[in-house]
Amino acid sequence: MHVIVKALLIGGLLVACGGKDTRYRDTELLERPPILAVEKSVVDETVVEPEVSQEHKKSHKKKGRGKTGLGDAVVLVEAKPMHIKLDLPIDKAWRDVGLGLEQSEIKITDHNQKRGLYYVYYTAKSIFGLFSRNKDEQHEANFMVAVQPDGDWVKITAISVNPSDDSDNDKNATSDQDALLLDLYEALHDHLKEE
Repeated sequence: MHVIVKALLIGGLLVACGGKDTRYRDTELLERPPILAVEKSVVDETVVEPEVSQEHKKSHKKKGRGKTGLGDAVVLVEAKPMHIKLDLPIDKAWRDVGLGLEQSEIKITDHNQKRGLYYVYYTAKSIFGLFSRNKDEQHEANFMVAVQPDGDWVKITAISVNPSDDSDNDKNATSDQDALLLDLYEALHDHLKEE
């Protein structure tokens, strides 16, 4: 009932604000933003893995990573399915992925290092902040983050724990998987802090 009354009051206020004065309807004299040329580029879904020379690997290890982030040791592959590649040994990658999940405030509910799986609870951040994540809440895992060796690289993928038959839910799960990987990629690439 309160919602209806509020809606009527807001509607009445908007109607009262509208008048017949044409001064406020003419927008010709208002400043307009400049028109920018937008160049569209076609993004190829296949990503060629960067070739890392032995010299680069050695210099990367000597210099260290700096204060935050793994930088060039992390590659986001936007092919279907989206995944992340790390140029690290598997044990180091396992540790850094765990740190990245924690620092991204993605709740780790369980893990199995032998199988290379982190069980996590993740919800995409809402634009309006209505569905904020509470780190202390108890949730069951809705995604598995797999950390698996892939040649000289380590491949990180997100897998929905409860796949459904509904195509709308599958699209939401895929977008949440991509959002999870994007958050993790950003943390690993730019913000990872040693603890």
